[in-house]
Amino acid sequence: MDYISKCYSCKETKALTKYQKIKVNNRRRSVWLCGDCDFVKEEIKDLSATLLKKEKETKYNSAVTIVKKLKESGYESYFVGGWVRDKLLKEIKHDTPDGLPKDIKDWKAIDFTNIPSETKDKAWTEHIKKENEIEIDIATSCPIEKIPKLFKHCDLVGMAFGIAIVRIGDKHKFDVATFRLEINYKDGRHPETIIQPTTAEKDAQRRDFTINALFYDPLEDKVIDYVDGQEDLKNKIIRAVGNPYERFEEDKLRMLRAVRFATKLNFTIEEKTKQAIIKLASTLSKIAVERIWIELEKTDKDGNLGKALLLLYELELLKEIFPKMKETHKFSSWKMTFTDLKGEFKLKRFVKKFDELPFEMSTIAKIWTLFSRLDLKECKELCDYYKIPNRDREIPYLLTNHRTYLFNTFSLVHPKTFPLEKTMACAFALNAKLDIRKMEVINWVKFYANPNSQIVLEIVFKNIGEKAKKSKGNKYLDFHQKQRKKYAKQIKRIKNNNPVLKAEHLETEGIKPSEKLGLLLKEGEKIAINQQLEDPKKIISELKKTTLWTK
Repeated sequence: MDYISKCYSCKETKALTKYQKIKVNNRRRSVWLCGDCDFVKEEIKDLSATLLKKEKETKYNSAVTIVKKLKESGYESYFVGGWVRDKLLKEIKHDTPDGLPKDIKDWKAIDFTNIPSETKDKAWTEHIKKENEIEIDIATSCPIEKIPKLFKHCDLVGMAFGIAIVRIGDKHKFDVATFRLEINYKDGRHPETIIQPTTAEKDAQRRDFTINALFYDPLEDKVIDYVDGQEDLKNKIIRAVGNPYERFEEDKLRMLRAVRFATKLNFTIEEKTKQAIIKLASTLSKIAVERIWIELEKTDKDGNLGKALLLLYELELLKEIFPKMKETHKFSSWKMTFTDLKGEFKLKRFVKKFDELPFEMSTIAKIWTLFSRLDLKECKELCDYYKIPNRDREIPYLLTNHRTYLFNTFSLVHPKTFPLEKTMACAFALNAKLDIRKMEVINWVKFYANPNSQIVLEIVFKNIGEKAKKSKGNKYLDFHQKQRKKYAKQIKRIKNNNPVLKAEHLETEGIKPSEKLGLLLKEGEKIAINQQLEDPKKIISELKKTTLWTK
C-alpha cells in the first residue's frame, strides 16, 4: 500500500516512494519524496527558508504592535528608512531579480560548485542571520520621556537624540525615535543641537537620501513621502535630501553611504549630489578610520566591493580612503596615478577579479591585492591604520610572507607561459631573492599547515594566473594538492604540535633545559621534515653534525 502524504520537495499530496535522510540546521531528519522529484540536494534550504519567513512575519507583527500602541496613545507613528525602501523596491521590480539588492536575492543564485559543504552550511546560516538583521525602524511624535511609560521593556539608549529601544518578546528589538531636527554639526558627524519632538515632514528633511526618508503606515498600508523619494526609487537615483553640500558637511560619512547604496541597489548618483561629493571628498579625512572601514565592510558583504572602488575612484574618494595610493610606486604591480584614465583602466583590471575570489575572504584580504607590493612591515602598518582585527589580518600577512615562492610556482607548472627568469626577476623586484627550485620542504609544510593556505592559493591563482587558467586543467592548484598529499604526515604533526623529536629525547643525550635545547628542537623539526625522518635517533644523529650541537 502506497504512503500518501505531502512530498517534501514539490509540496504536493501524492504517493511517496523515496525516503531520504538529510541534515537540517545540524540535525538529522527523514523526509519522503514522490516519484517525480529528485533527491534533495540543497537540503538545508527548504526548512531554513520556511523558518526565516515565519521569523520575519513575527518581527513585522511585533513592529506593528508598537506603531498601533503609539497611535492609540494619540501619537503619529510610522516605519521609516531602509525597511520602507526595500518594501517599495519589491513592488517596483527593477531589472535585478525581485528588484532587491544582492544581500537579499535568491540564495539559488550563489554558485556552490567548489565550496565545501561545511563552509556552505555556515554561509547559509550567516545568510539567515543577516536576513533577520534587516531592521524595522520606527519614528514617532511621542516625546522620548513618555515612551517608557507605554512599553514595559524599553531602554533609553540615546536620550539626547530621542532614541529608545523597545523589546517585544525575547528576540525582537526595535529602535523607536522621536521626530527631531539636528543643527550645528560638529566634527563632521555629530549635531550640537537637537530639537525634539518636531513633525514628520521636518524629520524627513534631516535624513541623508530621499530613498531613505520615506515613512510607511502599516495600519493603513500607506506611504508618506515628503521628499519625492518614491520617484527617485522608480528612476533608480540616489539623491541627497535638500542641499547636498549641507547634507555632506553635516555628516561626511554620507558620501560613502551614497556609494554603498548606489552599488548595492544598482542606482545612479544624481548629478548635483555627485558634484558635491567630488568637491567635498578631501574632507573625508575628518572621519575616524574605523567608521570608514565599517562602510567598506558593509559594501563588501553586499558583494559590491569592486564596483564601489571604481565609483570611489570616480568621485575622488579612493585616494582619501587609502593615502598609500598616493605613493604610486607602492600601489599594485603597475604604477598608477589619479590624474589620467590609465589609473582607472588598471584599477578595473584588479577589481574585476574580486567576484572570483573566495566569498569567505575578509575585506582587508581583498584590498591587499591592490597593495601587493607592500612588504610585511608596510602591510602591518596598513592593518594598524584601519585598526583591522587580528583574525582578519592572517590572510594578508600570509600572502605577504609567501607570495614570492607561491608566484614562482607558476614557473614549475607553466614553464612556457611563466619562464623562470621572469618570475625570478619579479622576486628580485620584491626584494625577496628566492629560487623556487631551492625551496626547503619545511617552508611548504608550514604553509600548508596554516588553515588559510587554500584561500591564499586561490587568491594568488585568481590574481596572477589568467594565462594559466586558459590552459587545460588547473595545474597550479593541482601541484599544491599533490604537495599536500606528499607531506600529509608532516603537515598533520605541525597542526597538532606533535614533532618527532621531543625534549625528553635530547635530555637523554645530556642536553639540559636551556635556550640551546629550544634551538636544537627547532633544528630537529626542520631536519625531520626536510629529510622526512621519523626516528628520533636518526634526527639526533643528523643534529650532531651541526654546529648547534657542539656549541
